Amino acid sequence: MSIKATIAGKILTLLGFDGVDFRNVRVDDNGYLVIKIGLTGSTFSPLVVDSGGYLLVKAGYDGTTYKPLKIDTNGRLSVDINSIPLPTNAAIATRQWYPESIVGGYLHKDSSTGGANWLLSDAVPAGKIWIITHISMAIPAHVPTGAWAFSYGTADEEIMIVTYTPTASQWFHSYIEIYLTAGKKIRFTWAGCTSGDTLLARYSGYQISAL
Repeated sequence: MSIKATIAGKILTLLGFDGVDFRNVRVDDNGYLVIKIGLTGSTFSPLVVDSGGYLLVKAGYDGTTYKPLKIDTNGRLSVDINSIPLPTNAAIATRQWYPESIVGGYLHKDSSTGGANWLLSDAVPAGKIWIITHISMAIPAHVPTGAWAFSYGTADEEIMIVTYTPTASQWFHSYIEIYLTAGKKIRFTWAGCTSGDTLLARYSGYQISAL
């Protein structure tokens, strides 16, 4: 036996204390520290020792037991992906939309009646969607009490798009993004009109196909 570590002629040794006795610390043939772990408690612990008392690390847990992680010959982790079928109602395809055509209209009523008046756009065709990006309304010389634009289907489906505070002889413009589905229209409404006024409105956007 040879002594590998001395300082100033004194022999050095590394001791481990087990609570009762001091014990020598063991190294292998290359001088690396050998550690023996004694485990108690759950048999499902990720720390396991082999028959020689050497530590084995089993870090993969399958829900019941811990298992070793597999690596390839280069030491890289190997992963096996287990796929499952999609639900019956899952989307299996994607689709991009693009503008098919420009839509728009110029609406007018040359002689209004007294009180409420309105103008309607064309209806969105079946299987299509309109994306309206611009709406404008002209306020006549006789100022009405209010001016609005609605997304119009039935009485229960009216949704306000814009509302204006009227000013005599002015055009009001709104740059928006409103989606209208098949059958919907834009209704331009003026309240409190004077009989004989001229009412004007415009809208524009583009059309796409519904999915």
